[in-house]
Amino acid sequence: MERYLQQLIDDLMLVVNHPPKLTFLDFNDQPVSAGDLQNPLPAPPRPISEWTGIAREAFPEANLLTADQCRQMNEVILKVFDALNLIPDDIPQAMPAEKLYMVLTSHWDYPVHCLSASGIKITFCTGDPETCPYESHCFTCTAVKKNLLAARYMEVIPLIAEFTEEGYACFLNPGTLEVEAVPGRMLDNPEEFYMSESSFASQRHFLHLMWKDCLLFEPLQETYLKSIVREFSQHIAYQSLGKKLLARVEEGMPYYRLDAKLKSTVYAGEWYNFKMQRFEQVVVDQLYKSMSIQNGLSWQEPDSQMESGTKKTGPAPAPLPSV
Repeated sequence: MERYLQQLIDDLMLVVNHPPKLTFLDFNDQPVSAGDLQNPLPAPPRPISEWTGIAREAFPEANLLTADQCRQMNEVILKVFDALNLIPDDIPQAMPAEKLYMVLTSHWDYPVHCLSASGIKITFCTGDPETCPYESHCFTCTAVKKNLLAARYMEVIPLIAEFTEEGYACFLNPGTLEVEAVPGRMLDNPEEFYMSESSFASQRHFLHLMWKDCLLFEPLQETYLKSIVREFSQHIAYQSLGKKLLARVEEGMPYYRLDAKLKSTVYAGEWYNFKMQRFEQVVVDQLYKSMSIQNGLSWQEPDSQMESGTKKTGPAPAPLPSV
């Protein structure tokens, strides 16, 4: 696979170093040079595969590549876009390399205008949370989801985000909006956790075990947490700290150490707001999906018998592209 990828990268770099010549049409749809007309018309849209001469089938499936290989391919593909004066302006920085690779290659046969001297912006977000290829990473669709959620749920989003950021598993009663958090280690062995923590000696009672309906929000995975740090490092790339931070991420430094380092810098406040925005984005996405598939728990406001306020319980006391 390494040899094949290198050959594919070499072919893509040929396009980068020798892009197609600028082509325009006159009013009779005949090709002309840019200097022959005062206001030449751009050539009709064509698939990127035709502009480059590289078929979509040349790209291996994402599940055959490592994350580093996907990241390397993404960098080269975006260079090709730049050579064709295509400007993708909605790519989320925190998107995993494998998923971004799937987005870029799956749109390889979509017709686009290119070779404009000023460049043409393209977007992959569809504006629909159900079809957007960026999934939970898209800020545009996160805003759409928030608008679809009833206003009462807005109160619990930052609360759940805070709990999950601290490593807790968080339970939400969708009827009363009660929130209960328990240590994240519960997810490793729930049966053992509840037997030990709910014993008579501990005098602890878990409310979520008595709820009829319950939504679980788990702590984020290490890979996603580090992607947030990587995005922030690019956000402050103009500073020396940004480059050092990115190097630490690539070296495999654990998230908790990266987080601690950022908390001790002048960017501590900016970092907190940045990461909490990402945590809330994940909560919105999960809440949107969960509430839309469960009967009777859609976007309706609570019945008069339900409590409309938010209650906090816990933590538990023990430690298609468009132009």
